[in-house]
This record gives sequence, C-alpha cells and structure tokens, in this order.
Amino acid sequence: IKLDDYSTSLYKNKAHDWQRAGTGLQTSDFVLRADVAWRGDANPSASGCGFMYSGLAMDDYHISVISTESIVHTYRSRGGVVIEMKGGEYSKSLPSSSGSAEIMLIVEDKQITFYVNGEEVVRFKDSYLNKGSIGYAINSFSPQGINCQFTNVELWKIY
Repeated sequence: IKLDDYSTSLYKNKAHDWQRAGTGLQTSDFVLRADVAWRGDANPSASGCGFMYSGLAMDDYHISVISTESIVHTYRSRGGVVIEMKGGEYSKSLPSSSGSAEIMLIVEDKQITFYVNGEEVVRFKDSYLNKGSIGYAINSFSPQGINCQFTNVELWKIY
C-alpha cells in the first residue's frame, strides 16, 4: 500500500510527536519503509524521524526513530508512561544537521526489527505490541527543533 508523503516539524526540547498515517489502517504484523530526510540542530542529539505503531490511544503506542546521532531509539508508551526500550547504532555516521536515509520497520510475531539503509540495527521482542494504528514519528531533543520529510512510503501487511 503506497502512503502519502508527509512532512512535519517539532520545536520542543525533550519531546516527541506522532501522526497517524491517514490510511485508517490498523495492523499488528507489517513492513513499513520510507525515504526520510531531516533538517535540524547541527549538534547531534536523540532528535530524529521514524514511525509510530501499535497505536491504541493517545497514551498507548510504540515509536522507533533514527536519530541525527545515527542511533535507533525505540520508545513504548503505556498509560502515558514513556520508556526507552532497546536501541542500536547504525554502523555509518549520518549527517546531524541535515541528511537522509532509507528506514524500514518490520513488526511480526511481537518482534520489532528496524533497518537503516538496508542494515539491521535493532531486533527484539516486545509482548506489549498490539494491533493498532500506524503513522509517522518525530523526536526533538533540542529547542532548535527538527523537520522530517517522509517520501516513497510503503506498507505491507503480513498475514
């Protein structure tokens, strides 16, 4: 399923935001890929662009992003309590102030796998994954903010 291109900005320190994909799709097992480009603060930080998934409510979701410091961060929110889960470092350095990458998220049988430019960076199981909404995510850990642009977005449902 081809999804619409999406662009968003966030100008808050230590904040994240997400947007439902607008498809009305809810699924538990899927592959989601996009070409993502970012512009932001030149200082490397946990700011980054990625995906929201397993979204059941405003305070119950998962987020995985590739940061401007070349690290994949995964967060889970349950009942409004956000925790950072397993992450991983991409083997090549990404430009921090502006750059781009191909990102792909696979969620199957409660396992999360995140790829950057074809390289597997994170893989782990989470028993709290549920069938839910899918969308775009942005993290800002700098008051100067970040802008994320998602293009060539594709979703495959796994049955």
